[in-house]
Amino acid sequence: MGGLVFRQVESTRGSFTPRLNYMFAIFRCILAFVRPKVRITMDGESQELFISAIIVGNGKYLGYGLGFTPQASMEDEGFGLTILRHSSYFQLITKYWKISGGEEVDHTWISYHNAKNIKIEVLEGRLPIEADGEYFDVLDPTESISYSVQPMAVKWL
Repeated sequence: MGGLVFRQVESTRGSFTPRLNYMFAIFRCILAFVRPKVRITMDGESQELFISAIIVGNGKYLGYGLGFTPQASMEDEGFGLTILRHSSYFQLITKYWKISGGEEVDHTWISYHNAKNIKIEVLEGRLPIEADGEYFDVLDPTESISYSVQPMAVKWL
């Protein structure tokens, strides 16, 4: 769903403060999003499920301080992966602040993982993708996207 949110934010940029614009975009997209079925493979282990969102991050926070991947650490050689399984619109809207608050939320439709290699394949529906706050693409059935870590690819000062 993140890809749709970022497209919505871009189309209404300047209408509100950045945080408020982002929040309104999230709620609009929650109501319009059709959940795809995907196969997620993390370090060789696969699962198939309908998803509301998949958030991959190498740090705890992303755009405007949203803590969707609280288990991620920039000090290890992997990603944090937060999966929001098929949930109701009501659940997404009422739990949004907790989910984005930087702490793990104990709920049956939310799971937190760590992995060095991730592959997401679309089985049914369409999966919008964003990368680093920018709309990237929409994946159709049989298309996939992969994430992997290249240790020591960047040296921090």
